Amino acid sequence: MSELESFNPEQFSIDRLQIKALTKTPETKGKFKKLDWPLELQGKGVTDENDRSLEIRFPKGDLLLSFVTTIHELGHLGQEQLVSALKSDMQNHDSLFAQENDAWQRGWDRIVKTRPDMLAFLETKFKTVDKIDQNDITSFADLYQWIQANALRMVEAQKILFEPDDQVDSGGDAKFDQLYKELRRFGIESFLERYKTFRTGELVDEDQMIEFIKDISRSVIKELNQLVV
Repeated sequence: MSELESFNPEQFSIDRLQIKALTKTPETKGKFKKLDWPLELQGKGVTDENDRSLEIRFPKGDLLLSFVTTIHELGHLGQEQLVSALKSDMQNHDSLFAQENDAWQRGWDRIVKTRPDMLAFLETKFKTVDKIDQNDITSFADLYQWIQANALRMVEAQKILFEPDDQVDSGGDAKFDQLYKELRRFGIESFLERYKTFRTGELVDEDQMIEFIKDISRSVIKELNQLVV
């Protein structure tokens, strides 16, 4: 019997969907306190086979940036069940990168397929952003791809955290110090500075976001239910 054949998702339902709005800027430690980390760059999307639940945490921050993160997190829902090669391995950096890369594309594909009206809404809202020095990013789709590329570069930099301690100066906090250096080398500060210029000044509507999450999740649940042979 294959892995997918043995998986029984019959208990997945919208009633088991857990949604939480994140309203506080994430705390950072050590040298990372020097970075002005945005509220909108945090979220969570996970499917739990044990209790047949789906969980999404979304940032309740500025409209466009909050939706970018949430679309990505929705890409994580069911990905391990739908693609066995994406099974999580917390000890493997390649596994982490593959999951993140897949979630960015999967989330985008899901909004295009399930809520093209929301995509059109976000494209309209993008027009309210000040276009000074934004010539290479002229649409919400461009914004999504730009953030995706930089987020994946941040994931790539995390490879240092997976290396044996004897290959890093002194292990422990030294790994995070080196991660900080890697992030600065790729330009994390300039990315975060420019990231904030895409704020519209309009806070995401929580009810609208929750309904959007439910719509995409219903589509995911349908995909999962189709795994039963």
